[in-house]
Parts: sequence; C-alpha cells; structure tokens
Amino acid sequence: MNAFFDRLRHPQLGFRLLAWTVACLMLFHGVSKLMGGVSGISGMLSGAGVPGFLGYAVYLGEVVSCPARC
Repeated sequence: MNAFFDRLRHPQLGFRLLAWTVACLMLFHGVSKLMGGVSGISGMLSGAGVPGFLGYAVYLGEVVSCPARC
C-alpha cells in the first residue's frame, strides 16, 4: 500500500490536473456563451455598474486563455 501512496506524492501532477480542470471549465463557459450569446454576462455587468461591452472581453478571456493553459 505504501508504493501506491508514493506514486501520489507528485505536486507537479496535482498542479497539472488542477490547471486542466480549470481550463476545461472555462472553455465550457466560453462555448455556452458562443451558443447562447453574450447578453447574459453583459446584463450582469451592466447591473453591477460596469459597461456591458466588457462581456465580450469576458468571452475572449474564457475562450482564448483555455488552449494556452492546456
């Protein structure tokens, strides 16, 4: 059983797994904005007092940063 736990002691592997998970989740959010439009996030930003056109920046950040992380 010790040999099994010794294989799990790789912090770099844990970091990579976490980075891939976050990248995939961000990509799914970006694809949903691609399918449904950016109006939802633009409305939320406008409601918070932030200009609505920044919704496109959120969209680009989600879609463009994911392949760079993977």
